[in-house]
Amino acid sequence: VVFHLSALIQAGGSTVTLRKDATEIIAALNNVRYWLGQVRKDAQQIVKMTDDQLLQPSTLALINSMIENASNSYAGHIDPTRGEMREGVNWIHDYIQTLAALEVTTYRVGHSPVQLIPDTRPSGVAWYKYEGDYSPRLQAGGFYGQAEGL
Repeated sequence: VVFHLSALIQAGGSTVTLRKDATEIIAALNNVRYWLGQVRKDAQQIVKMTDDQLLQPSTLALINSMIENASNSYAGHIDPTRGEMREGVNWIHDYIQTLAALEVTTYRVGHSPVQLIPDTRPSGVAWYKYEGDYSPRLQAGGFYGQAEGL
């Protein structure tokens, strides 16, 4: 998910709002990853304990830590040092749906630049996207239509 959100942030035509939303969701995912990592760490300690160690009061502190971190990962947590909300899975579920809204704009033929698609074929063939047409243009020693505008 983070990979795809990062791609949205780096995409050429993405809006400022989309980039902001994706950045906030990535931050929330990092919060959840941290909290669940803490739950896992505490659980690993408990699994390694002997029966006598499980009866110690310190084990209850580990269990309480697991409960707190699991709750934070779901509902989020207010950072006491900054006073800011660190979001959790519940917020991510609701907020990620804002990315489903697409901004539709008018496309005008001839007003967009030619886009070169990387050449993965033998030398001498360059692929262009121009007005919705993907077609090879073969020319020795250069790119077809580079200065002429196809």
